Amino acid sequence: MRREQFKNDGQTPLNGAISSLVTSVVVADGSALPAGGDFRILIDDELMLCTARSTNTLTVVRAQEGTTNVSHADGALVNHVVSQGGLQSYLRDNDPLFDTDRPAFRITDASQNRLQASDFTILNWGGTDLAATNMGTSIVVTASVGGFITRPYPGGSTWTLTAAVRGLSTSAVAIWATASIGILDSAGLGVFINYRAHEQAIHINKWNNGSYTPPDIVGPFNVFATEWMWLRIVDPNDGNWHFQISDNGKQWIEVGSYGKTAYLGTPNRICFGTFNPAAGCYCTLAAWDDGGGILGS
Repeated sequence: MRREQFKNDGQTPLNGAISSLVTSVVVADGSALPAGGDFRILIDDELMLCTARSTNTLTVVRAQEGTTNVSHADGALVNHVVSQGGLQSYLRDNDPLFDTDRPAFRITDASQNRLQASDFTILNWGGTDLAATNMGTSIVVTASVGGFITRPYPGGSTWTLTAAVRGLSTSAVAIWATASIGILDSAGLGVFINYRAHEQAIHINKWNNGSYTPPDIVGPFNVFATEWMWLRIVDPNDGNWHFQISDNGKQWIEVGSYGKTAYLGTPNRICFGTFNPAAGCYCTLAAWDDGGGILGS
């Protein structure tokens, strides 16, 4: 299958006039364009789909996306462009959930500024190999026991933290590798919602500086296994934290609620990471909205 191709500053003149019917176009310098199709070119007002390039010769499909096939003069500029059809093709090629209502994977703050691993502060709860690494548009956290990346608690009368997470273990003895989001106070007390992929379950529980505080608030809440689990913590200003899950970031199920002052002091951090009793665990953050509530809204 051909995939949509892109190249910066792709522009070269036509090498010879073309009629409104030809499907083979010769340009002065084919190297200015992607090495092969599919990609889109604009000559005057006509958009064409290039399906192949052999040196300076392009194989094209004429009159794309509502434009009209017309003749073009020798020397007319051939511009490689990004079009609506090109972007849709790229998404169909690369996103199995294209054309659904799932929110885009993006890691942003409440103002929709993109965040990197360096925009979080690392919290180590006993791990020896804790690290947070940018992996394309995702952030991967590795930890041998418990490790998190944190952001300041946004505050406000209402608030929502939304994240798409995945947690995996490379060790057979790491029996409850999790991917978690949670809220911490200044004393290190925390309330977390955890997705345990191997167990196909959600747990909501309390922690004290890396030590589990029984019993679970909720757990286990059985779920279908999914590549990405969407987790959400909502404060609607009713005195409770509301914990929600989704398999697509759009339709949400509430799995439990908990009094805001029942365990925590004043919240000061929100976090993402993993609890794991053995080495070889990592978790991936694909989407994060730390207060705007835009993802999954």
